[in-house]
Amino acid sequence: MSVQQGYAPTPIDWKQVDRVSEVGPVMDALQRGGIEQTALHNHLAHESPHVMYMHIGARGRPVALATVVRDALARTATPPAMPPPAMGAATVINFQPTGAATAAVAGDFEMIATEVNPVLRALRANGIGVTSLHSHMLAETPRLLFMHFWGEGDALALPP
Repeated sequence: MSVQQGYAPTPIDWKQVDRVSEVGPVMDALQRGGIEQTALHNHLAHESPHVMYMHIGARGRPVALATVVRDALARTATPPAMPPPAMGAATVINFQPTGAATAAVAGDFEMIATEVNPVLRALRANGIGVTSLHSHMLAETPRLLFMHFWGEGDALALPP
């Protein structure tokens, strides 16, 4: 959870990973506490267990917001994690060796609408699957979209 100090009331932006069966109870607890959901989506198509990513946003007193989030987290088996010092917009690409000469690539691109289809075509032309396309926010300007992807194969042939 990222809590920005110096604002009254304090804004938060947070992403939580939940198993599908936990989404409802966590969402209900957050809603009861006045914390809104801005996105709910998956990153991968066939992972097990299937997990969902819930993005939230709220403004209020830091202690009150943290209490609501802590109570919502009590409804999930996901272990608590420390967020990075500065949560923000980013493009992430991860490579993982899967054999002597093979690897998997996964990540996401953040982009504006006019970039979506050229990036999608480039990924697909190189054997990379698009696993999710969505927004994380409700009213940002410019409108930002997130494209998650996954591919595996010859480590030297995977696009960087």
